[in-house]
Amino acid sequence: MSEATSRRWRNQHGGLKAEQAKRLNTRDDENRQLKEIEAKQLREI
Repeated sequence: MSEATSRRWRNQHGGLKAEQAKRLNTRDDENRQLKEIEAKQLREI
């Protein structure tokens, strides 16, 4: 990986390490799914 690519990645992810960013993305996905479920349930009421 080039230095520029590495620098850009760190800037985009706030200095997180790869494993931390992966966990954060997983949590974001889970939160998005839960919000969709909640919205669906609210529409059914």
